[in-house]
Amino acid sequence: MKFKTNVDLINNGFLRFAILIFICFLTIDDLKSQEPNVKATHNLINPICIDANGGLDVCKGESALSLKNGADNSEIVILKNGVEKERWFSGSDNSLSSTFEIFDLNGPGNFVISDFQSATQGIGLRSYEINVINLESHGYHLRFDADEFSKYLFKNENKKIKVMVTEWVETSNQNGKDGHAFVARPFLLMDGSLFPDQKSPILKRQLNKSLEYERDKKYPSRPDIWLKKGDKCNADPLLTKRGKKEDVVITGVTKTTTELIGYELLLAGADEKIKCLYPFYVNTKTEGGIIVDRLGDFKTGRLFPRSYIPTDMSDWIKNRKAILEVMPKTGNDIDNEKAILWIK
Repeated sequence: MKFKTNVDLINNGFLRFAILIFICFLTIDDLKSQEPNVKATHNLINPICIDANGGLDVCKGESALSLKNGADNSEIVILKNGVEKERWFSGSDNSLSSTFEIFDLNGPGNFVISDFQSATQGIGLRSYEINVINLESHGYHLRFDADEFSKYLFKNENKKIKVMVTEWVETSNQNGKDGHAFVARPFLLMDGSLFPDQKSPILKRQLNKSLEYERDKKYPSRPDIWLKKGDKCNADPLLTKRGKKEDVVITGVTKTTTELIGYELLLAGADEKIKCLYPFYVNTKTEGGIIVDRLGDFKTGRLFPRSYIPTDMSDWIKNRKAILEVMPKTGNDIDNEKAILWIK
């Protein structure tokens, strides 16, 4: 709209104020007309969308379905030209619905979504759910949990994609004082699965003032630089205590009905059938049941990342031989035993 005024009128303070109020009302009405429509955003409330390569949009927002079910999880949806390609529940609640980022991996339709989950009180150790996605004809979608994750932990070397999966581990320093160590396990990404990289060592760096300074001030969001001062590990820092082992065959893999992706595993032991749930966040009312806290690669003795789920869990794990290692209970374990399932 044009306001036909002369110079004297424009200089009039009252008229200038009136024009300002008028413009403000126009702006407010315009904003109201752009409020998110639940149906138009694929049942996401107040979504945030980011452009990905290959003409894709990745949106995260409050889940209308989760709210209907009495929960408060957010959801992530991948769209191509407005058509939904994939969707899944995020482990973060609605208050964290906008905290995610995307970075390209290797060509169109191949990218990583780093989805922030939580931070500890105090020093703020950060946890993420990582989704590695390829939407090409023979695509894949694998996921795992990691701590302080960054795009700099992925590298393309000799046509192979390498990734250092990082994690905070409760441990003791040289003086026997309890604390945390930053641990990185190397993997190769091939055919929609992770494979332990035996040619590269596990790295560990104890959390101290030096690491805190690099993490918070000098090199924020650069865990690859923090690890340059890490020590090479002969054994995984998580495996300081070992449990009771039993040879099993994985005879059943059933997806749970919970919003977050999980599985019920049926194991055939020497004398009995064993029901387990994986990963650790899957809720169960079965008293005395076993929670598979981690998966491990028997051949290399390396642990997979927390909550690791390859592209096709059933195809990857069913009918394989394994060793179930039931760990000793701690003071925090009341009902369910926790175990590592070493895949042969």
